[in-house]
This record gives sequence, C-alpha cells and structure tokens, in this order.
Amino acid sequence: TGKNSFVNYRDSKLTRLLKDSLGGNCKTVMIANVSPSAFCYEDTWNTLQYASRTKNIKTNVWSNEKQVTFQVTQYKEIIRNLQDEVESLKQQCVGQAKIAIDKAKNEDAKIISQIISKIDSKTEYLIKSSQQIQQILEQQRKLLFQLTAKEKEISTL
Repeated sequence: TGKNSFVNYRDSKLTRLLKDSLGGNCKTVMIANVSPSAFCYEDTWNTLQYASRTKNIKTNVWSNEKQVTFQVTQYKEIIRNLQDEVESLKQQCVGQAKIAIDKAKNEDAKIISQIISKIDSKTEYLIKSSQQIQQILEQQRKLLFQLTAKEKEISTL
C-alpha cells in the first residue's frame, strides 16, 4: 500500500474512536494484539492492517501554553468593576420598580376615587328615591285614614 499522509477517519470504528488521539496534540502508542491460531487468522490480519495504517499517521506535538496578557491583580480589578456595575444595575432596577409601583398606586387611587364617586351619586339617588317613596306611603296612609273616616261617616247616616 504505500505511505499516505492522509488517513480517512471513516475507515473503521476504532479510528473514529481514537480520532482525537491519533490526529490531535499528543503522542499515542498503539499495541496490536495478534494470535498465532488459524482460528483467529482474519481478526489478526485486520489488526495488522490497521496497525500498519495507523503507524503512517504523523502528528506534530506542540505545547498547549496560553499567553496570559493580564496579571491576577488586573483580573481582580476587572471583577471588582463588573461587580460594581452589577450592583449599580440592581439599584437602577429597584428604582425603576419603585417608580412603576408608585405610578400603579396613583392610577389605582384614581380608579378607586372614580368608583367611590359613582357609588356616592348612586347612593344619593337611592336616598332621594327612598324619601319619595316614604312621602308617597305617608300620603297613602293619610288618604286611607280619610277614606275610612268618610266610610264611617257615611255608614252612620
């Protein structure tokens, strides 16, 4: 077969499982387990082919060091500034919530005042109506009394 620089990771399930190790930033050791038995000939042959293909994979190992641009004290300063900003935003939210609550209370008070005004006007109407009914009833009693007096007068004649 010749040495290929590109290995297709779709060739086998094992290669796909080992993809990060075989093509990544690490050194990998492959141990092939083979058997001299004729019963295991096919498995041994496939293992040897796989090991042969795998040894053709070349990786470049490099150090995973990251360059730190800030010192710990600078990060602490950034964290403190962010915490101050969060606290400031919380205070703004609380202030806006209080304003909204006060506005809602004022609107509710206006609505309640309007309802009370309507109730008062209806109550006054009912009181006037009740007084008129009482006057009518009183007039009916007087008329009834006069009527009974007239009936007595007529019956005595």
